[in-house]
Amino acid sequence: DHLSGHYSRLSTQKFSSNVVEKCLELSNDEWIARIVQEPIDNSCLPNLLQDPFANYVIQSALTVSKVRHLFLTFLETLNKTICMQVQQNSVG
Repeated sequence: DHLSGHYSRLSTQKFSSNVVEKCLELSNDEWIARIVQEPIDNSCLPNLLQDPFANYVIQSALTVSKVRHLFLTFLETLNKTICMQVQQNSVG
């Protein structure tokens, strides 16, 4: 897949974020796992959460993550990321 390794960056752009959402919608569980795992592995989730386009991709990822362990891993990572952001904002 030519998009592997680029999903996070593509998620932050207006038109390519639509492509990533469509990939999530039409892919099998194996590819969904690859797409969802990328921002977790690259530690770019905090930036994606605040991005006006990537946040829709994250919502789509949560919607299509049918594999229980993948959904829970993604949700746990999101939770940790949000908690860290709240702590940083309340301290600073």
